[in-house]
Amino acid sequence: MMTKMPCLLISVGGSPDPVIYSIDQNQPQQVIFFCSRESRKEIRANIEPRLTHQLRDVQIITTPDEQSLYESVKVLVDQLPGCLADFGCDFSDLRADFTGGTKPMAAAIVLALADRGCPYSYVGGASRDKEGLGVVQTGRELMLYTDNPWDALGRDPLMLYAAHFNRCRFHSAQEVAQRAAARSDRLKLLFTTLATLAEGYGKWDNFDHKSASNLLSGCLTPLQSLPSFTVGQSLTQTFARQLPGAIEHLKQTRNDMTTLEGKAKEPSGGRGLLLDLLSNAVRRAEREHKYDDAVSRLYSVVEKSAKIRLKLAYGIDNSKVPVDVIPKGRDDLLEGVVRNSDGSFKFPLYRSFALLAALDDPLGKLYLEEERELKKVLDIRNNSLLAHGFNPVTEATYTKLLSIALRFCDIERDALPDFPCFKDQ
Repeated sequence: MMTKMPCLLISVGGSPDPVIYSIDQNQPQQVIFFCSRESRKEIRANIEPRLTHQLRDVQIITTPDEQSLYESVKVLVDQLPGCLADFGCDFSDLRADFTGGTKPMAAAIVLALADRGCPYSYVGGASRDKEGLGVVQTGRELMLYTDNPWDALGRDPLMLYAAHFNRCRFHSAQEVAQRAAARSDRLKLLFTTLATLAEGYGKWDNFDHKSASNLLSGCLTPLQSLPSFTVGQSLTQTFARQLPGAIEHLKQTRNDMTTLEGKAKEPSGGRGLLLDLLSNAVRRAEREHKYDDAVSRLYSVVEKSAKIRLKLAYGIDNSKVPVDVIPKGRDDLLEGVVRNSDGSFKFPLYRSFALLAALDDPLGKLYLEEERELKKVLDIRNNSLLAHGFNPVTEATYTKLLSIALRFCDIERDALPDFPCFKDQ
């Protein structure tokens, strides 16, 4: 069933009959006539006096050149928003009828509104003059309604969505998809799903693993119903392929967090959390080229690898190390370390690894092998703007610390959990 719209934009040519028929059938409250200088006179003389439907208000947009597609599109783009605002309406209140006027004028209406989601109408008929090749004969008109063809041309927002997503601008990708969903009927499910996916990955990128898991899990079912869409299929297929593994990784990461808090029903080893943080660092560097941010996260990976190993393997909290866990003959580990009020000690990064080495732990031994190179890189990090100094972090510094962090986590770069990355749409 055709939905009545408050406003009608209609092109006017030399024949008033289809314009009159369209207005009487659509019954808008306001009309914006789109005409040429020549056809403008038809409005007052032959259209308004013959209308059976009473209009509340009327505005007129006149193309400077009815034979120019460019000029006709430009005048519509320039003047339509103001006309609608004067009516107290917006594009969601508008239907467009492109029956009258020249072919460039009709095409201009379609082009000017294609990305606005407005529905269209057109006056056809059972018979035409000139042996079926001319205009519809009066009394034989037929009102035809059609969806906005934007649904078949949704490529621009998909390209923009993919570009934002690839650069980890998840909120921007979400907004692109939400705007596209608002002006689309047939592709609404596609774009609402893409918006939710962008929100979910954005939460994940900001370490809100619980919200991310809930949002992404909710996309599994909608994604199964989307393959029939040819528009956006490469995006949805990529998401569908990677989403189960992503949700499983989020589950593991959340369990690692509860394990470290001592609340897990099935304690885990903390590896998922380290890999998640490591992947986040890689995204900062390789998708956003933010090497300071990346190195700060890599530092956290290295620091937390020691913290987690001490906590889960030995039950030692490196912020509250009791004296009785220090191996015999290694009192040097306590030299220069901050002592807490309860008599325990707060171990920094280097001393935490030294304690692991003293406990004959493999991670501690690896630290001893990498100690010199690690200190060089961390000195650069400590002199950066995001730490204690004023120097920017270079890609070379990021690459060196990444290599060390990968060794500490015992994983290859290509095996890290990763977010989808889309090719050109």
